[in-house]
Amino acid sequence: MKLAPLTLLFVCAAPAGADVAVPRAKTWRDGCAARLDAAAKQAGLKPGARASLIPLRRENGVPNTVQYVEYTTTEFSAVAGDEPEPRPDTAWRLTDLFLGGHVRFRRLHNRFAKIEGNGPWMPFRTALDECLQMGESK
Repeated sequence: MKLAPLTLLFVCAAPAGADVAVPRAKTWRDGCAARLDAAAKQAGLKPGARASLIPLRRENGVPNTVQYVEYTTTEFSAVAGDEPEPRPDTAWRLTDLFLGGHVRFRRLHNRFAKIEGNGPWMPFRTALDECLQMGESK
C-alpha cells in the first residue's frame, strides 16, 4: 500500500501520447507540400508551402472538391492541383508573361502544375513533376 502513491506518481508523469500516437495518413497534398518545401530549401528560400482543399460543387449539386498545393513568394509562385474536368496530358510549356517572367504549365493524370514569375524555377519544376505523379488522382 505504501507503493501506491509512488506508482500513481509515475503513471501521471509518463507522457500519455507516447504509446498511443497513430501516424496520420498522408495525402498527395501533404507529400507535395513537403516536396515543394524541399525545393525551396534547395533554392535557398524559406519553406512555406500550403495545402488547400476547396469544397466546390458542380451545377447539378454533385461535390467537386478541388485540391491545391501552393508555394508563393512576392515574385514567384509554384502551384499544383486537381483539374476539375479530365483533360489530356501536356508537357511543360511557356504560356504567358507574368510579373516580368514566364508562366510554365503542365498537365498530367488529371492534375496541373504551374510556375509563375521570376525565381529559381528548375528545383520547383522537378518538385512539381514529382507532385503530379504522387498518389492517386481524384
